[in-house]
Amino acid sequence: MSISAVTKGEWPNYKVLTQVGSISLVQDEPLIQGGLNQGPSPFDAVMMGLASCTLITIRMYLEHKLAHNKPGIDQDSDTGLASLPDLEVSISYDTDVRAVKIESVRRVIAVRLLDPDQDIDPGRLLIIANKCPVHNMLSPSMTIETTIELN
Repeated sequence: MSISAVTKGEWPNYKVLTQVGSISLVQDEPLIQGGLNQGPSPFDAVMMGLASCTLITIRMYLEHKLAHNKPGIDQDSDTGLASLPDLEVSISYDTDVRAVKIESVRRVIAVRLLDPDQDIDPGRLLIIANKCPVHNMLSPSMTIETTIELN
């Protein structure tokens, strides 16, 4: 895997084009830090990675857990897989333009159950969320406080 980041002399302030394979993403700094806010900051991009990795990890777990035909669990007519709950991960942190390092982030994992009989254990979801590779990469250098919300 190769990732590149480029900037051009004529581009304003801190605008950077990053590329992974055929996918491109503009990154920039917020206005308060001298950028033009034309894309996520590099730190925000890392936090986006934490949020998406957490969702993917939990979804893989739920697909495996709910994939077996269990009584009372709705099956998708096209795939035959169990209907999965809606998932959302929110990452928040306190910003201080003088801060050199952000030491703590808050991660909220919201699970909207489609069926109240779905057996989803919040404690188990926390264990699974903490197995996310991006979480594992970041957790030695920062605290990731996680809350699970079942709706």
